[in-house]
Amino acid sequence: MPQTYDITKIKQHPYLAAYDGTVLGPLADAPKIESEIKVFDSLIYENGGREEVSRTITRSSAKITIHTKNIDAALTLAGNFAKGDDIAASSERKVLTFTPITEDAGEKELSFGAAVLLPDIEYIPTMGGDHVARLTFMAYPDGNGKLFTFS
Repeated sequence: MPQTYDITKIKQHPYLAAYDGTVLGPLADAPKIESEIKVFDSLIYENGGREEVSRTITRSSAKITIHTKNIDAALTLAGNFAKGDDIAASSERKVLTFTPITEDAGEKELSFGAAVLLPDIEYIPTMGGDHVARLTFMAYPDGNGKLFTFS
């Protein structure tokens, strides 16, 4: 039987993003999170057939794209790269959090414990309206093997 949801309890909030303590928001729109999971299938070939015994996660990561209005922070972070930098080194992995901007204190925070900023920025100054910069992150499992926490 399918689950039913109370549509009045589904909330949509703007998010405040922070990377290693640097506030990157508020955001111009919702963050885009694309996960990539690789698995190893254990199979048994018996009696002319094939049976899957288990599926084990061998790798997980997520590509996170945000559009921020905090141009100063975006350009400062993006300007920290130099040719030859190892951007995926464990020392470069920082906490990336998304906190709903709301008056309700009970909202949950989405946190990626081992995210790296990719040296890929898009910023086009405009003559009117808000300036927006695109930043892209890669998130990896943290020291506990978790890609993210939601609490």
